[in-house]
Amino acid sequence: QVLPSFSLEQLVMDGGMTLFFLTVGLELKHEMHDGLLSSRAQALLPLAAALGGVAVPACIYHLMVTDAPAYQTGWAIPTATDIAFAIGVLRLLGPRVPRPAQLFLLALAIYDDLAAILIITLFYGHAPETSALLACVPALLGLIALNRLAVARAWPYLVTGAVLWWYVAQAGIHPTLAGVVTALFLPIERRDGRPLLAPLLHRLHPLVAFGI
Repeated sequence: QVLPSFSLEQLVMDGGMTLFFLTVGLELKHEMHDGLLSSRAQALLPLAAALGGVAVPACIYHLMVTDAPAYQTGWAIPTATDIAFAIGVLRLLGPRVPRPAQLFLLALAIYDDLAAILIITLFYGHAPETSALLACVPALLGLIALNRLAVARAWPYLVTGAVLWWYVAQAGIHPTLAGVVTALFLPIERRDGRPLLAPLLHRLHPLVAFGI
């Protein structure tokens, strides 16, 4: 099955937002390895906030529509957050926003997006396209192999991630998930100790902050 069209909205939501979450995932990985989110407590705080930000609005909505059965299926609507827009504003403000606050929101964005994907898939989406879902497996194995072999260039990961993105979209799952998965397997540094993520993030930040 071919994607129906590549409208501007689809390019932004499926393409641009995948690149956005790839960048956010890379930044989080860097900070969790050797940064402000390197401790377990610091990493779990945004996870707890994201779970609360999903569960509490859904519960409030459910309580408000208890006597209106026709509206009860809309419980997922208030769980959504415009994290991408908030991060764009933070980028514009630059150093005036404390770094820990930026990282907290970045982590929250990842967890919130994954929660949204799960909600859509489990409660609102149709069954994934089996053939496309199976086609995701070789791309995922390719990312694992690249990571295990410590391939020291970013482009093989990005190309394999693009293949994963295509088949995730074909399967009927929100393709931003492919950006998060690709970031997970990109190594932080090369074999000789030179950074790999930092130069890539330096190139991606202007596009993500001011474009997407």
